[in-house]
Amino acid sequence: MPKKVPEQDLISIERELQAFPHGLGITELEAALAASGIAIQRRSLQRRLMLLVENGRIGATGALKGRVYRPITTERTANEDTSPIPLSALGSEVRHAVVRPIQNREPVGYERSVKRYLSQREELGEPDPFRLRYRAALLEVVGAVVRQKASDMTSFVDTWANEHLADADRQRFVALVHAELDSLHEGNFARYRIRPSEFAGWLERLAACRA
Repeated sequence: MPKKVPEQDLISIERELQAFPHGLGITELEAALAASGIAIQRRSLQRRLMLLVENGRIGATGALKGRVYRPITTERTANEDTSPIPLSALGSEVRHAVVRPIQNREPVGYERSVKRYLSQREELGEPDPFRLRYRAALLEVVGAVVRQKASDMTSFVDTWANEHLADADRQRFVALVHAELDSLHEGNFARYRIRPSEFAGWLERLAACRA
């Protein structure tokens, strides 16, 4: 049985979006949540956004990296903050369901299944076969770069690729590693089996190199 998404996570995302009437992309939303002390990994955030869109609680336009998420109304969030009756997570979920405009309510049956499938494909995109093939290698190399104390990570990655990969795949793999390192942040470093102290040390070395 799939794990139930905490209602508080959904409310936190809605509240964050209320501050940006023109909407946010997922990267900007991720940063805004982190600034508020809310750390949600990218895949988990995508699932929560998809659920909010399906339930008519937020709006979304665009596709893939250009997708923008917008608040539908500020009225509901204001009511939540000032309601004299405290509600449980389940109670909040029920209230969200009954206050949605009827045109935004989730369809049922076959139409609902098709909508969910199309939304997932649009949000996550097609899987990259190259990335899937080298998923374990990516985890290993990104983690090793963060843990190692050498300052020249480019040489480290190039050497690893030369020793372990065929010529045809080296350049693309090296580029993918650097892209993963560039997108590394407090909300996703754990997926590479990196400890918080190791991540903090890596950030310090990066800052020293750029100084």
